[in-house]
Amino acid sequence: MNISQTRIRGFFPANPLWHWAVGSKLHGALVAFALVALIAVLDYRTGYEIRLAILYMLPIALATWSGGMLSGLSVSVAAVACWGISFSPNHIYSREMFYYWEGFLLAATFVIFVMLLHRLRGALAQADARFLQVLNGLSAGIYVANRTDGNVLYANQYCAEMVPAEVNAQSVAAFESRLTFIDAGRQRNVSTGTAAQFTYQEARDEQTGHWYLIQSTPIRWVNNENVTLRIFMDITEQKQALALKRQHEEMVHNTARSSVLTEIASMLGHEINQPLMAIATYNNASIMLLSKSEPEIDEVIAALEKCRVQAIRASHIVDRTRSFLTRRAPSLEHCNINDIVVQAVQALEIELQNAAISFEIDLADNALEIMFDRTLIEQVVVNLLRNAIDAVQDMRSTARKVSISTTIEPGTAIAVCVKDSGPGISEADEARLYTPFFSTKSQGLGLGLCICRSIVEAHAGQLTYFRTAENETAFRFTLPHLAVSRYA
Repeated sequence: MNISQTRIRGFFPANPLWHWAVGSKLHGALVAFALVALIAVLDYRTGYEIRLAILYMLPIALATWSGGMLSGLSVSVAAVACWGISFSPNHIYSREMFYYWEGFLLAATFVIFVMLLHRLRGALAQADARFLQVLNGLSAGIYVANRTDGNVLYANQYCAEMVPAEVNAQSVAAFESRLTFIDAGRQRNVSTGTAAQFTYQEARDEQTGHWYLIQSTPIRWVNNENVTLRIFMDITEQKQALALKRQHEEMVHNTARSSVLTEIASMLGHEINQPLMAIATYNNASIMLLSKSEPEIDEVIAALEKCRVQAIRASHIVDRTRSFLTRRAPSLEHCNINDIVVQAVQALEIELQNAAISFEIDLADNALEIMFDRTLIEQVVVNLLRNAIDAVQDMRSTARKVSISTTIEPGTAIAVCVKDSGPGISEADEARLYTPFFSTKSQGLGLGLCICRSIVEAHAGQLTYFRTAENETAFRFTLPHLAVSRYA
């Protein structure tokens, strides 16, 4: 049964005879003519004193609503004919003209009534057609079922395509039996701002693999029946998109982790190569000194001592890298920032010498000791110095300048500033300096500055970039006296 039929039947009294009559043109016409005959007999038997002619509108309405304008006009003609034949011999008018005038008015009233009722029926049918077109155009299955016996009162086209058989209580129950509800005991009740409150559930069709978002709510149907409205929205594509998004995020995470490991491995190889080369150089010198006819033992001992120092340095590099990679709680201790800067410079001493860089270091007097993670802050200083060294590599030898300084800022904060005389950073690249995987170096992975800023901000500090008055590139970070706050 469609919505139009339900609304038409609901227009008349909730009686099985009326529903039977409205459901068919033939049934409506038969009942209408029978009622016309009954009204004519009653009017005749009462001697027209009650004037029952107004009751002819009931069968006319029935015929018009069930059969259309032609059927309504036919019953109107029959009603006027019955009235005229039975009333003509006994009318009370003094002139025949008045009798015909009443017949004309009665016929005109019936015709106007039929036309108005036909237009009303057409308007309702058009409204229903538009409503049904909208419902059938939705990409969701919609059906309405009686809450008492489960009988399906309405189902749209999408629902009919979802259910393989004819849409009825049995086929809908068979379709829903294939569904596996996710968190069946955790339904979401959502108010829409109207009297209806929808219950939301997600379910998977085990036969087709489709996912549905099922919305249910009790409503009143057009004939005042208690029914349940259920909406099935296919969310298979959304589920697939969500799964692909999660896979993509996992791939990005794995790629980032691999890139970090690659960067650290490259850094470790680069740093440890310097002491190893120094050890090989001092070892060769020791062999040459010992191969002389009169070996210079003091110089050999000095060379071997330098070998030992470089070996210890290589061990420290490995320990520092391992400490940086190990997942541990931050090791906070009172440290002097000047000591950290000196250690970082010593770690890059050979690189500075090999690159023929003019290097300056300016340390603040009586620098405050504050609490921070020694390993992490030293890594920040090393990364900033290495970036400065890379920035001046392509400059002429006399123009290669790098400097580092520490200062005490107002408010008991420590500041470290690294400057270089390199070509600098373009305005277009400034906004992306700290973006992961963005690098101005051809071989860079773009993680160094991002990691440095994260470490500094974790200590409640700030890392900034600026150009000096001498057109030098400068990176500066601060560590407040209460840097421990983020770790507490």
